[in-house]
Amino acid sequence: VDANRAHACVGCFILASAPVLCKPAVDSRTDRGCPTGQVRCRGRIAHFNGVNWIVQTVTNKDLRAVWGTSATNVYAVGASGTILHYDGSGWSSQNSSTLSSFFDIWGYDADHIWAVGDYADVLFFDGSSWSRRTSGLFSGTLYGITGFDGSNIIAVGWGQFPTDYGTTSGGII
Repeated sequence: VDANRAHACVGCFILASAPVLCKPAVDSRTDRGCPTGQVRCRGRIAHFNGVNWIVQTVTNKDLRAVWGTSATNVYAVGASGTILHYDGSGWSSQNSSTLSSFFDIWGYDADHIWAVGDYADVLFFDGSSWSRRTSGLFSGTLYGITGFDGSNIIAVGWGQFPTDYGTTSGGII
């Protein structure tokens, strides 16, 4: 099972016999952003079992991204510092030590995982706990992260970067 494809964060949901996934609302603090006929599904995860999508509620917070190394090691991140871990049988909350919202998560193995989000927050998981890392931004939001190994990681977002002459606005880290 490809963990990256086996789970999906559900932002909006069509009220029908089978769930249809769509992107989360633009502003997670409201229910705006869901197309007509769809409703907010705060805190739900959809899991594909090879035949059907099974939707389950795992938190009362909006979830925005999911990533994993295997079917027994999957992480989901979202609003208010939410980080969840799936061990193959159930979801459990991880301590992020922040109330910042996270928009993306990526790693290159189970002991090297990064989550990014509001206030230019970057959290790193070393296999046992999450810790804050410096992003290089004074302020802003990081919306995405990916990489190739521990030395080649790319994050995107918006914020103010320090320079020799003050600060400058930018779009990519």
